[in-house]
Amino acid sequence: MTRSQTYNEGWQCTPCNSITTYFYPSILNGERVFDGNGPRSKDKLSDVLQYAFSVSSKSYWFVDEDFTPYNVKSQHLRSQFLFGFPIKGYRDWGQTREERLL
Repeated sequence: MTRSQTYNEGWQCTPCNSITTYFYPSILNGERVFDGNGPRSKDKLSDVLQYAFSVSSKSYWFVDEDFTPYNVKSQHLRSQFLFGFPIKGYRDWGQTREERLL
């Protein structure tokens, strides 16, 4: 299930793109969905971090350059929030004005 199927069709906000979503997973059809909308994970911190960084190398985008599997401390934590997508009348965030007018 994609993010747009989960959130945009129900007119709810898209969750932030953040490592913290791994700490608050929702359960959908018996499976974890890392959307940040569930209760606090009962897993140990080290297990959550190990999983987050094992499923995607993109997880390193959220932390500073000194973060490693052996140094799980970071001076900075990055998150990304998307606002205003899609604007009324547009199919999705990638549709251009020209495409809309066709």
